[in-house]
Amino acid sequence: MVGVHFKPGGVRAALGISPHELLGTHVGLDTLWNGAAADLRAEVCEARSVMERFAIVESALRTRSRGGGPTREVAYAVDALSLEHHPPAIESLAREVGFSHRRLIQLFTTEIGMPPKRFARLQRFRHAHEAVSAALSPPHWATFAIEHGYADQSHMIREFQEFSGMTPAQQLRQSRYIAKDDHIALTR
Repeated sequence: MVGVHFKPGGVRAALGISPHELLGTHVGLDTLWNGAAADLRAEVCEARSVMERFAIVESALRTRSRGGGPTREVAYAVDALSLEHHPPAIESLAREVGFSHRRLIQLFTTEIGMPPKRFARLQRFRHAHEAVSAALSPPHWATFAIEHGYADQSHMIREFQEFSGMTPAQQLRQSRYIAKDDHIALTR
């Protein structure tokens, strides 16, 4: 099996559709690429190594890529909202990039697939999730929550349950059994 994880804005560039159209769905590549997906699948299945499979998929994505990616303003917003500590408020971010609050939300949603507030929440969760997964023992959860941008421990627990279906404590127990180095990032 080969999977692809796109950076924010990458779906639109590689697949030519707004990621917002795919939000909350499972869509087979056949639906998006028609016959080309079957050809890609056959080529990947014939590959003799994992690296060869990655190279085939990367080449197919580059060939079909429409280039571009997010606009400069949305890319700036993505970077700002991805900061581990103290990402800016959406309203101030809109002013920084020269957009109205409404325009930033509209463009961000079109290019990234979700509104900036949800993206910021997912980034906060991602940072906290990574810290929980790397922990060797349970932290003081209330302090951990505050350090990771949550109002309090119950706020963090609700968000963990919403995004992962587990509490942070359950995630900590589960993370002991999950391989951490199971992918190769292609950044060229």
